[in-house]
Amino acid sequence: MVYGNIDNWENYQCLNENFNKAFQFLINNDLKELPVGRYDIYGEEVFAMVQEYDTKDEEEGKYEAHKKYIDIQYMVQGEEKVGYAFVENIETCLPYDSEKDFMLLEGKKEFFFLREKEFYIFFPEDAHMPGIAKGNKTRVKKVVIKVKAQ
Repeated sequence: MVYGNIDNWENYQCLNENFNKAFQFLINNDLKELPVGRYDIYGEEVFAMVQEYDTKDEEEGKYEAHKKYIDIQYMVQGEEKVGYAFVENIETCLPYDSEKDFMLLEGKKEFFFLREKEFYIFFPEDAHMPGIAKGNKTRVKKVVIKVKAQ
């Protein structure tokens, strides 16, 4: 897992050959005005999903993980808590679906925060639980960029 601020994105482009394409999307678009939906950046190698949703209570949260894609989760508006654990340290509750590149996991809940202009990069070994309310439930706008793992 990597935690950063968009102002320092260049520090992380060396981690994957396609990170530059992902971060260029984030810095070259008016994300507050971009409608919810999928945006192809570089075919199936790099694509973005603009999301708006209400945060949820901790009790509703489950960890998720992916094997084919790395997530760059960038907060456009609002803030949320994000749970984090290593996949190997928690239990699978919904087995990996290779078509959806998705699995659900359960385990001890440990949280960090995600605020405007900040991002997390989650690699295949990183289970993450996004969308958790930091107090009262609030509306957030976030961009999740999927970068094919190498």
